[in-house]
Amino acid sequence: MLHQSNSSNGSGSEVDESSSPEFDVILNCAINVPLMFVAVIGNTLVLVAILKTSSLRRSPSIVFLSSLAVSDLLVGSVVQPLFIASGLAQDVFLGILWLRVGFVCCGVSLSTTTAISVDRFLALHYHINYAGFMTASRVIAILTTIWAFNILVPFVYTWSPNTYYQIVASAMLLYLSISTFSYFRIYHIVRKHQARIYAQKQAVQLSNQGIGDSVIFIRLKRSAMNTFIFYIVMVLCFTPVLVHMSISLSKGQENARGFSTTAVFMNSSINPILYSWRLAELRAAVVKLLQKLRCRKP
Repeated sequence: MLHQSNSSNGSGSEVDESSSPEFDVILNCAINVPLMFVAVIGNTLVLVAILKTSSLRRSPSIVFLSSLAVSDLLVGSVVQPLFIASGLAQDVFLGILWLRVGFVCCGVSLSTTTAISVDRFLALHYHINYAGFMTASRVIAILTTIWAFNILVPFVYTWSPNTYYQIVASAMLLYLSISTFSYFRIYHIVRKHQARIYAQKQAVQLSNQGIGDSVIFIRLKRSAMNTFIFYIVMVLCFTPVLVHMSISLSKGQENARGFSTTAVFMNSSINPILYSWRLAELRAAVVKLLQKLRCRKP
């Protein structure tokens, strides 16, 4: 999902050695430092809160969020330090290393967010039977596939860097398209359900079973709206790098390090804040954990 500096590729092109590019690199690295700490602290709190709250661990949706938190934690604890070190040291090996590890972690984050959007669509579309087919074991199987795919793809870079970038750009476009389609369908389902409920209320024909179904649907709708915010943030963070990569590939060039990569990393810092803000049970668990940590201080 990311791109690497190619300032010393031996192409023979003249490179401006002025202070401006060096300042850009330093500024970019400086921006990543606070984002790195936010990602590590935020996602660690989320994961510990989930592990310590048994009711959260039983939810398939939380299993998806746990995978997302793990990938975001790795971005903050591994990828961003490598990114900063390679930028300041101008080290080619570190550059290749953060690129490959970054694809795995950011790729899993994007893939999981996409899976969450599809999961919310299925929950609304099959809201009565959803709990029967979206079991924890199936969620784990989906996540295993996601992690395996994102771990294997970076090996393509050794064979053909250009093919690797094409796969990354295509995967990003596919994931964003799937998420967009899922929320488009969610919007239509919600509109149709609201129209049906309004018609039933007008006719005073809402049976007890209908009331029960409506309560379930309202809860699922609220969950879908919460994850829609994750989707908006994902689009804002990943679109710049997708546009950047597409332009570079169209010109037959490898991608240059830029602030669009930092936007991708920023997604890993924002996600845990969104969890705690939008998910009441998770927010309560995080607050409880923070209170315990504060009480332990001498």
